[in-house]
Amino acid sequence: MIYGQKETAFRHQKFTVLNREKIMADIDAYKDKFSESGRRILEVALDESKRRDQNYVSIEHILHAIANEETELFNATMRDLAVDPRSVKLLI
Repeated sequence: MIYGQKETAFRHQKFTVLNREKIMADIDAYKDKFSESGRRILEVALDESKRRDQNYVSIEHILHAIANEETELFNATMRDLAVDPRSVKLLI
């Protein structure tokens, strides 16, 4: 890697970290709008986003959180949609 590429990679990494901190701060402002269950889902989704080294929360992160935190709700919803819950868990 040449100097310019290292500098660009460092700037991108720094931006990602700063961006993630801004997202976290923005989400903290809305946490009181959620129920206890909703806050737990949001926290798990954020943790999953961090674990995947991503600077955003997407439907995959939220589905992962619901599948792990509200298993019965997740399974019932997937069955209502005629989808196998185990297949969805494997895909996310």
